[in-house]
Amino acid sequence: MSISNNGQQASGEDLLQTARCEDLLYEEIQRVSVLGDFERRLIDALKGSGANLVEGARGVGKSMLLRMAEIELDQTFDIDRKLGVYVNFKTSTLLEGVKADERDAFQIWVNIKILEALHEKLLTLNLIAKSGLSDPYQRVFGISSVGETKALLEEKIHLLQKLAFNKAGQADIITQIGADFLAKAQDTSFLVNIIKEVAELFAINKIVFLFDEAAHTFIPDQQTIFFEIFKLLHGGKVACKAAVYPTVTNYGRNFEVGQDAIVLPVVRFDPGEAGRRETAHIFAAFWRNGSQLLH
Repeated sequence: MSISNNGQQASGEDLLQTARCEDLLYEEIQRVSVLGDFERRLIDALKGSGANLVEGARGVGKSMLLRMAEIELDQTFDIDRKLGVYVNFKTSTLLEGVKADERDAFQIWVNIKILEALHEKLLTLNLIAKSGLSDPYQRVFGISSVGETKALLEEKIHLLQKLAFNKAGQADIITQIGADFLAKAQDTSFLVNIIKEVAELFAINKIVFLFDEAAHTFIPDQQTIFFEIFKLLHGGKVACKAAVYPTVTNYGRNFEVGQDAIVLPVVRFDPGEAGRRETAHIFAAFWRNGSQLLH
């Protein structure tokens, strides 16, 4: 696979120089990742049933941990029936205070982004085609094909984002989105019911949502809304995980850290002998991987 647009495979040096996880493709993440005991414990927790907050400063590897958890869940899905769904909120919606037919446009946008990511994973793992079952979203949204589902969700997200930039034409945009769609999409219980239906339809034991960039992208009021959705989603066959920043993330009054989600701190400095041994092991493994990639 390539991180360039010319169809050529990225060189090992290109991969090792890449600064951010989001610049790497699925296979490239596997090629450059070196996991010590510390990372192994975090990834195992991310694949588990509990609600977790991966807490750390920018650049410590939160995204890489989430992506590695997703990759490992994909690899064992046929055995464990645990579905990892990575949801990246890096694109700022600028929907602060924006209403869609008197409904909060940001909350609707988050719910649809979650549905879109889940549907994309069903397509990626070829679950709909393998099962011979119809797309579960078709009945809900009244459409006739898998391709139409994907196009519809993308269009609705695009229209919601347009509300932030087109004040004069908001009434027309809301008409295009549709009153019925807005009513359904704002209701988080509607979202939960679709997810439960997907789990039952495809015999999925657990759906693990791995949320990235929420604390970085959203303003404080939006963070509060997001963590209300997080809390409502988690439970039963659904596990929620999110990457957050220490001290600056706004969880709101209804979300209690430690009770509603357990913090997984991404702080690995250990000055003792065990820490030095693990650091030496990781650097040795990284050097071996790097040498293999470069040749």
